Amino acid sequence: MKEDAQLPLKVLVACTDLGEDTVVGRATARLVSELERLEVHVVVARSVLDAESLLVAERDLHVAIADWALGKGGETATGLVEAIRRQSDDLPIFLMTGRGSVDEIPIATVRRCDGFVYLLDDTADWIAGRIRDAGERYRRAIAPPMFTGLVKFAHEHEYSWHTPGHEGGTGFRKSPVGRAFFDFFGEPMFRS
Repeated sequence: MKEDAQLPLKVLVACTDLGEDTVVGRATARLVSELERLEVHVVVARSVLDAESLLVAERDLHVAIADWALGKGGETATGLVEAIRRQSDDLPIFLMTGRGSVDEIPIATVRRCDGFVYLLDDTADWIAGRIRDAGERYRRAIAPPMFTGLVKFAHEHEYSWHTPGHEGGTGFRKSPVGRAFFDFFGEPMFRS
């Protein structure tokens, strides 16, 4: 499925240092910039409480990235991973850490995650591509077959004579009220 207005790709980045003038803060900012360049919408949480609130408010996340240093001794990052898993068994979770810190992470937490982000070892470009691809796989997996087919059909730019909009709502665009109706619902409804 292609990215579209109905289901944009959205990533949670939970990191206290983002925006700070630290090595991790600057590297995280580069990652966020690279994700945005790839047209991924990024929501940022600077604490576990903020991240947990986002989990409730933003149910359309496709990937979560949690900095292992988000809380004291990693306990808070573990709590965030558990909160995410209570909401979804399938949402991709990546722990952001250094290669040397992996041994500190409890094996139970590692098993609940999909991978690691080695922020200081890999390039922002490569990490962002990896995150985007995980989000796209998740988005494809959760989309119902009817919706997937509808989006695919709408992107094929075929005329649709079997639906009320016929030629993409051309008739509606011929009067002011029809145009308002067309603008309200949007072209994808009339094309599919």
